Amino acid sequence: MMVQRLLETHALETPVQIFASDLDLQALDFGRAGQYSQKALWYLSSDLRESCFTQTEDQFVVLKSLRNRVIFSQHDLTVNLPFFKLDLISC
Repeated sequence: MMVQRLLETHALETPVQIFASDLDLQALDFGRAGQYSQKALWYLSSDLRESCFTQTEDQFVVLKSLRNRVIFSQHDLTVNLPFFKLDLISC
């Protein structure tokens, strides 16, 4: 969401791909689904909720255009090095 907002604010068309990794497959499945209750997003501004999610009856779903920027993969950074040419690694 932050990257999308930055790209839009500065009218940039820079290709961005995010690699999201975890050891826990359930955590990865949760991230892939991109579905959150209203309670889970209480801290987000209404502007962010409206611009980054679609709302169903009882939950918010991350827009497909945002989810398409993210590759989810089971990965152990302590055993396998991350990809080369990464601009940022965050834990």
